[in-house]
Amino acid sequence: MILKFAVLEGFAVLAAVYGAGLASTTVVLNQWSDVAFLLTQALAVTLCCVVSFYYNDLYNFRIVRTFGEFAVRLIQAFGVALILLAALYAVFTPIRMSTEPFLTGLIVILAVLLPYRGQGHGAALVRALEAGHLAGAGLDVFESEPAVHPGLLASDRVVLMPHAGSATQETRREMARMVVEDVRRVLSGEKPVRPVPLESGRERLRVEI
Repeated sequence: MILKFAVLEGFAVLAAVYGAGLASTTVVLNQWSDVAFLLTQALAVTLCCVVSFYYNDLYNFRIVRTFGEFAVRLIQAFGVALILLAALYAVFTPIRMSTEPFLTGLIVILAVLLPYRGQGHGAALVRALEAGHLAGAGLDVFESEPAVHPGLLASDRVVLMPHAGSATQETRREMARMVVEDVRRVLSGEKPVRPVPLESGRERLRVEI
């Protein structure tokens, strides 16, 4: 799923930027070198966008669970992409794209990605259930609480309950015990029994650096 979104969105960004550059150019592209140069400009923008999307976890649906969170992170991702693009242009000045096609390309990217991701986040679980990819689901956390997707309410293979799945005295007591145990181990110089996995691209990058 992650690779699928990355590839599809990469091609969408490339097509949007290349199309915007092609539509705004006043030069007739008679030679393959002209086409290749415009494609290189579009690839530079695409590369910066895809890297920034990964850095902001836009391909990780375990972290970006809702469309609202995706929209916020998308704005952050464009900020990172502009920084990367500025650094790239500082090194490779000839591939710099003019302002008009660049801004037009960004608008087209937003027009394509927002509805596409909105559909992907809003009904992915429902589609998986209807297609038989999932036998059933049990949920106590929902995308837009307290609202619940109508497809989940209508399904007889889904068990829904309020957001209180762990709210028993025994469970909360055991949760507190496990936290205290791992804190004690870390303060004593030992490894925790239950380390939190690094899920986001930002966390992995921070550890690698």
